Amino acid sequence: ELKAKIEEMAGEADQGRLELARMQAEKAEAARVEAELQEKMEEVKEAAEMERLQLAKMQAEKAKQDAEESALQAKIERLQEEAERERQEKGKTAKEADELKQRMDKVLQEAENEKAELARVQKEQGERARAELELKTKMLAMEQQAMKERGELEKV
Repeated sequence: ELKAKIEEMAGEADQGRLELARMQAEKAEAARVEAELQEKMEEVKEAAEMERLQLAKMQAEKAKQDAEESALQAKIERLQEEAERERQEKGKTAKEADELKQRMDKVLQEAENEKAELARVQKEQGERARAELELKTKMLAMEQQAMKERGELEKV
């Protein structure tokens, strides 16, 4: 009976050693997973920082384009006012009227050129705004992934 009890206790001890070994293996695996998650989180942080820098650059370019657009708009308005003043001049001889018409045509052509430039700047601004929105969306997704991985890390 004592021998049976000793064998039972030895079996329990073996079970305990197996359970301990299993728990140590799980602990080692959890440490490995934690290290991988930390590495991934660092990569995500680095990528997010690069995206933030790119966004800041794009925002600076947009501000520059906005300033250019405002300057072009003011120039267009000035040219249009000048063309209107030219049209309103009266009492010119035929020669003066012809010269006036040529000057008006030139001023109107400059105004059209400025309008075309403004349209080009507005198109570029729209493309940059679209790229900026895509970049913001990508950054948000990366931050959500980082939070998800942080949650998994905390579970481990």
